[in-house]
Amino acid sequence: TQSKQDIADMKIKDNSQDSRMTTIESDASGTKTTVSNIQKAQDAQAGSISTLHQRADGFDADVKTINGATAKAQLTADNATTALANYKTDADGRISKAQSDITQTAKDVTTKVSQTDYNTKTGDLDTRVTKAQTTADGVVTTVGAYKTSNDNRVSAAETKISQN
Repeated sequence: TQSKQDIADMKIKDNSQDSRMTTIESDASGTKTTVSNIQKAQDAQAGSISTLHQRADGFDADVKTINGATAKAQLTADNATTALANYKTDADGRISKAQSDITQTAKDVTTKVSQTDYNTKTGDLDTRVTKAQTTADGVVTTVGAYKTSNDNRVSAAETKISQN
């Protein structure tokens, strides 16, 4: 009877862990959407930079200075795109590992009913889920900071060109 109760308790804990994993997967999906939106914004900004180049040709301003600023903005955008891709790869890898660990823990729970083993695996899983959530939160923060920084740089470049 105690073993049946232990198994029932383990199934409840497993369902709770599945729910937390679903939340993490949802957060990761939201992060992917945010990255996609930033990439679309970058594409739109690249178009704006091209338009600014065309306007600059009609002015007597120093074209070399404008080209240098545009190249720097593009390099910043390229570096940000690379960083975002690296964050996405890292987050995807951690989520995949967490899913694999959950599957393995579920298999271990069905083959072992030792409370000590169960407690050890559950604590390890909680730690990994927390790490995955922290990583996802960090990606969202980094993406937001990049977007703000990039918007400010493009605005400054447009202002400078308009003044010339």
